[in-house]
Amino acid sequence: NTEKLELPGIDASQDLLSDALEISDETQTRFMEEKSGKWAAAVNQRFTFIISRDRVKENPTPWLLDSVEDPDEIYNYFNSNRTYREISAAMSTDLYDNMVAYDFQLWNNTIPVFFAQPKCRETIDQLDGQQRFTVCKDYRSAELQDQCENRRIWKVCPLTCNRCVKDSFGRFLHKKELMNCSDLSNKGYHTKKNLCKIFGIRNFCGEVCLANTKPSSESPHPSAQPSVPPPSSLPSNNVSPSIIPSVTPTLTHSEQPSSQPSVPPPSSLPSNNVSPSIIPSVTPTLTHSEQPSSHPSASPSNTVSPSIIAHQ
Repeated sequence: NTEKLELPGIDASQDLLSDALEISDETQTRFMEEKSGKWAAAVNQRFTFIISRDRVKENPTPWLLDSVEDPDEIYNYFNSNRTYREISAAMSTDLYDNMVAYDFQLWNNTIPVFFAQPKCRETIDQLDGQQRFTVCKDYRSAELQDQCENRRIWKVCPLTCNRCVKDSFGRFLHKKELMNCSDLSNKGYHTKKNLCKIFGIRNFCGEVCLANTKPSSESPHPSAQPSVPPPSSLPSNNVSPSIIPSVTPTLTHSEQPSSQPSVPPPSSLPSNNVSPSIIPSVTPTLTHSEQPSSHPSASPSNTVSPSIIAHQ
């Protein structure tokens, strides 16, 4: 007797027990999840919409299966055209609402779950050419990480090589919070920094994480001018003389005279100039003049010795 049991959902037992009824309801959607919370799905008569966390480090993309177009369920039709975009949007909203209402394990998970495709994606298949027998995740190792500088590698492995700088459209779930890249951009610096450390979020919101994981005071580009301040137009308060001379002479007089003359000292050698000096020498010459002077001296001589030249 199931009448006393309070179970979520509907009683569809008559669909299985009745021989007379053939019930087909294309609008009815059922919701299910893996018991450990690896994935959750919304399923109707034709389509199955699946989100998961088990491949979040490879390609966090939802799946939409179409049992009519692809009975073997090989291809992912998520957002592949306008019709599938509308179906994906409606089923993802229904799935999220039921995850919250019935407390799904995936709703309580701490690993991000994505309800949209990331702008940047990379293959999970083996690479070709010289990189054959390797896959993108191999280049996360310390031994091969430097090969991400090779353009052939980062073009096919943009997530692994941290070359994705685009924001994706759509929402992702993290710790019971549904958000998009704009919501992430509006969060505080430390919150953004911690969220952008998560591989899937960093690749889903590449532009936001690149622009907002640095404090605003840090400039991403060097300045065109040096950071040294320009020289002051006012005199320095330093009393010590400068070591480097100024480019132009100072216009003000010094407060104290210099201890040494600024002109060079007199030479110890006679001058080569043949013209007589205008300024008399300090001491009289010791040699006689070859010609007598044309005028008498203004004062008598102080010499005691008699004159050598006789009077006329």
